[in-house]
Amino acid sequence: GTPAPDPEWRPAQELGPFGMSPWGRPAPAGPTPELYPDFAELAAVLRADGVPPDFEADAPLRYTHRRAGRVEIYFVANPGAETVTATAAFRVTGRAPELWDPLTGEIRRAQVWTEHGGQTRVPLRLEAHDSLFVVFRDRARPPRRPATGRNWTEFIPLGEIAGPWEVRFAAGRGAPERVTLDRLLSWSEHPDPGVRHFSGSAVYRKTFSRAATPAERSTPESEIYLDLGRVEVMARVRLNGAEVGTVWKAPFRVNITRALRPGDNHLEIEVANLWPNRLIGDAGLPAGQRVAWTTWNPFAADTPLLESGLLGPVTLVRPAGPGEVAGD
Repeated sequence: GTPAPDPEWRPAQELGPFGMSPWGRPAPAGPTPELYPDFAELAAVLRADGVPPDFEADAPLRYTHRRAGRVEIYFVANPGAETVTATAAFRVTGRAPELWDPLTGEIRRAQVWTEHGGQTRVPLRLEAHDSLFVVFRDRARPPRRPATGRNWTEFIPLGEIAGPWEVRFAAGRGAPERVTLDRLLSWSEHPDPGVRHFSGSAVYRKTFSRAATPAERSTPESEIYLDLGRVEVMARVRLNGAEVGTVWKAPFRVNITRALRPGDNHLEIEVANLWPNRLIGDAGLPAGQRVAWTTWNPFAADTPLLESGLLGPVTLVRPAGPGEVAGD
């Protein structure tokens, strides 16, 4: 007998009998088409037959899609080094989109979305090399009126934590025990060769005074975040002796609300970089003076150094309220 249909699969379109479109169309008058044509050509043929793409966006995002029972799960990623704001369209209707953060595990319902042409359109913002899951599991109708909210959090700057910074380097790695930086810069730009070629972890220390800004006073219940700006390549943050978070990708931002206190606050940011700078430095030293050891060093003494350390700027920020946008 005929095997039972797999409940995990459903047809995208009923194609019909022999001679059905598009295979039943007359042969083109021009050159013979490719046996395996470009994706865009296939997508155009299917769209003409009323089958929208499984996923598309007005920015160069990448995706995968799978189904778990009746739940549609899309993984969307930004392969670029810049923040992308885009509208993504998913071949799902009748279900409310949820945004799942793979870094924190946070799950939130999308605030803004529409349905059109067999697709659900969801505005998204993805930081550099960022990703998220867009999950459809609960049946719902899109709002009748366009929502004024957004599907991401914007942040209002409260002030920069400027230098000087004390930086203490791990011992035995060729760098001095400590240096003072009037401003944040890459270790690779420091005049001391031990700092320029340092690889390992170093701790930035700074005491700053929290003076409530007008923005803070207007929203005393708002959470406060520390935004590290740019980090090469990862950082662990402690405030007043409490560990408040580790960051390894943009945005390099941690919630410091519980650890922050009025008056003086003692900040420590431990930053770790990659190994090439030390190996580049060692390539220009006699064997007996080298700091690191490896079975093979692919670098030369004149290989360009990688940017390293805390590059900043380091700022206090808070989530924007309704109607607010960054820069208000």
